[in-house]
Amino acid sequence: MIKEWVLPLKIKKLIDMGGNDGTFARTVINDVEDIVVTDIDNNAVGYNYHQVQQNKETNMLPFVCDVLQPAPGIGFNNTERASLISRLQSYSPDVTMALALIHHITLSGNVPFLKSAEFFAKFSNYLIIEFPKREDSWVNSLLTRKREFINHFDFYNEEEFERGYFSYFEMVKKQPIEGTKRILYLLKNKKTNGD
Repeated sequence: MIKEWVLPLKIKKLIDMGGNDGTFARTVINDVEDIVVTDIDNNAVGYNYHQVQQNKETNMLPFVCDVLQPAPGIGFNNTERASLISRLQSYSPDVTMALALIHHITLSGNVPFLKSAEFFAKFSNYLIIEFPKREDSWVNSLLTRKREFINHFDFYNEEEFERGYFSYFEMVKKQPIEGTKRILYLLKNKKTNGD
């Protein structure tokens, strides 16, 4: 599905946030000039880096990134190193992928859908995002950990996800992923001009 959705967009730059070892980004590696893959898992990023070296992939850059705590501007007057958000805005990816990520942002990070949508809208022209429904085993596991606060997360559902994200994006495609309790969305930033 990733390849089917990305290739017609004829993009040059892609970022896969929470991209683990780069598996899904590699489905389009021969068709995209520049790919960035981030993940919080040092081992996954390290493995991806070794794959990049072994395969001589000159168009993929893996690096460690915690989406819930993106790197701030640092140095004197916070101007020696730009924040991650500033760098992503400068990079201006044609497509951002966020697969198996939103439930971690929302349930582990306690970030409302509207706020994560605002985050992605700052730098994403197109967003491919996977939404695991409440029936998904990972979502169940994360919700169970909330114990007596589980009712505070009643908003975690497809309708509220769409309400939050459609404030910043318009839907291009929506498709359930066969054999799972997950839905894949292709969204276009409302501020993007043209195609």
